[in-house]
Amino acid sequence: MKRANSWTADEIALLKAHKPVPGRTSRACYTKAFILGLDGYHPVNPKTAVRTDADTKDRIAEQVRRTGKVRATARMFGVSYATVADICNERGIDRDPPPTARLSDHIEWGGSKWVWKGGFWRETSGKRRNLARVLWEHYNGSPVPEGLSVVFLDGDPSNLSKDNLAAMTKIEQGTHTMRSERNRAMAAAGAAVGRLSTFLNEMADPEARRERIRKSVETRNANRRCGFSSGN
Repeated sequence: MKRANSWTADEIALLKAHKPVPGRTSRACYTKAFILGLDGYHPVNPKTAVRTDADTKDRIAEQVRRTGKVRATARMFGVSYATVADICNERGIDRDPPPTARLSDHIEWGGSKWVWKGGFWRETSGKRRNLARVLWEHYNGSPVPEGLSVVFLDGDPSNLSKDNLAAMTKIEQGTHTMRSERNRAMAAAGAAVGRLSTFLNEMADPEARRERIRKSVETRNANRRCGFSSGN
């Protein structure tokens, strides 16, 4: 059973405290936080809590304070985005806005309203600008150079964080796309090899296949009982 779209005061309080909202998807939470102007929102997930010493936490925090780049810092220290975001939330460090979600409702930013249309956030009036392009100019303090287009480095047009937006030429876009497709192809090939290995092992041991199916059914039933299959 789907919940009503209205948000309660308790749910908004959880957003302001950077906590997950029970019954709401992460996409809904990110977009509601964006609408409310909570640019630093990222729920602290205890499962992704940083498992490093205090000195490493200090160095991560200092790197984010100096650069403002969360994803780049996560790659530098070999930890997840959520881990760096949790450190920022714990220490009150300003950082890039988190990815927004794709919702039919509008959002407000920079004195304008924006709606999700054609796979992008677009202005509802005036020049019908692309929000990603406007944000790139806001982040960099200058117009997008002539002949360049703003692209999403991770391929997700709902991710409007600063380090996901880049201005590229057509040739650079093609090179970036080819690299991304190659990485996806390599990941797909690895998954195929894993499935083949599982199949061969189960052919040699039919009991292992029956056990895997039994566990899969139990997990699916448990998720249904917990309500994970229902919408927000």
